[in-house]
Amino acid sequence: MKKFLVLLMVIGLVASCGKSEEGEETAAEHDHAAEVAEQTSEPHQGIPDKSVSGYEAAAEAVIRPSFDKKGEVTSKQVAPGEMFDLYVIAEYNDAFSMSGAEYKLTIPEGINVLGATYMDSVNITLGKFDVDISLAFPTCIPGPGDWMAKYICRVEDDFKGGTIETHRGDNLNFIGFVICDHLRTEIAAAGGTAELGRK
Repeated sequence: MKKFLVLLMVIGLVASCGKSEEGEETAAEHDHAAEVAEQTSEPHQGIPDKSVSGYEAAAEAVIRPSFDKKGEVTSKQVAPGEMFDLYVIAEYNDAFSMSGAEYKLTIPEGINVLGATYMDSVNITLGKFDVDISLAFPTCIPGPGDWMAKYICRVEDDFKGGTIETHRGDNLNFIGFVICDHLRTEIAAAGGTAELGRK
């Protein structure tokens, strides 16, 4: 995660060169996020860490799979040979904005991922989606979030159905976001699932 943070810090420095007003806005965003975090005392049930920071409780962040850009379709029936799109959705409290994300995507056997595209706000990707992938955003993405990645998938003959899941990556043991503040604060997120059945 240290390499990811260093990368985000470098991107942040480049983006902020010559924009002192933007720095003031970022500090204001951080103060507002801190205020929201202090007002929320109950932890989000799905956050995987043993202890939950005020930011995590306030952000109620989730990274989850869906079969549409809006995150409304979480179950689908498919047949061998069929192609379909799988989205990774970012969700969090609209008091926050994010500058990066990290997750792992697990896909059942018999589903072949042919390629991926990312929303315009993603300018750097590191790693592999099925091991540990990090995304960096050149501009802050405000809440309540958006889709981050679209995977183009094909159903193979041996597919029997299964669950698609987002969770902590293998390398850095983290799923979550980096807040758009001057500290580049990390917050853990809950993962999610989507069900895929065979026709």
